Amino acid sequence: MTDYKGYAGRIIRVDLSAGETTIEALDLDEVLSLIGGFGYNNKLIYDLLPPRADALSPENPIVLGAGPLTGTMAPGSVRLVGTTKYPLTGAVTSGAGSMTVGAKLKWAGYDHLIITGASPKPCYLLIDDDDVRICDADHLWGKRVDDATDTLYEAHPGCGVLAMGPGGENLVKFAIAFTDKGGTLGRGGFGAVMGSKKLKAVAVRGSRGLAVSDTKRFMDAVDSIF
Repeated sequence: MTDYKGYAGRIIRVDLSAGETTIEALDLDEVLSLIGGFGYNNKLIYDLLPPRADALSPENPIVLGAGPLTGTMAPGSVRLVGTTKYPLTGAVTSGAGSMTVGAKLKWAGYDHLIITGASPKPCYLLIDDDDVRICDADHLWGKRVDDATDTLYEAHPGCGVLAMGPGGENLVKFAIAFTDKGGTLGRGGFGAVMGSKKLKAVAVRGSRGLAVSDTKRFMDAVDSIF
């Protein structure tokens, strides 16, 4: 199947240890059985996470995902799901943050983002349509979430930002991350997992938009909610 309506159709894989990024096609037959977002995040991390890996080790991946309604006009569909092994509990679970990052990930052309390894120095990930880069974050390290986010807003106008603060940098096991300064993600220590990877933030900007299968029926359903 190649009809990606409701899905962007691609996955980004980032290896922070190697400093490499790759883009691959979403397996639509596979993702449809799991719906997407939370469901497919869990399948991806099941395939990636070694048994008994420490939550703050490079072997623990971060998987970010946005479901098929995220980025559309559907009310309440703005969640970005983050799945990882949490240092506070040792459980593999997910948190979900609102605001704009999930929609902009979809508009950039991606349903999921997989981050593995650990950077040797502070970095942030920039996703701007087809431009996916690991960028230096020395100037962001030590900043509070709001200050770091504002700095990235200025550097990349129109982006959405997932960021962690000094708690995450110092591997505080209950450190969270924030989406656009307002949505929280991962109270079991998602921010600390980012900190263990020296990943200060993910900045996303997308211009592709998103298509649905039947625009009229979809908008009729949306209008019926109000």
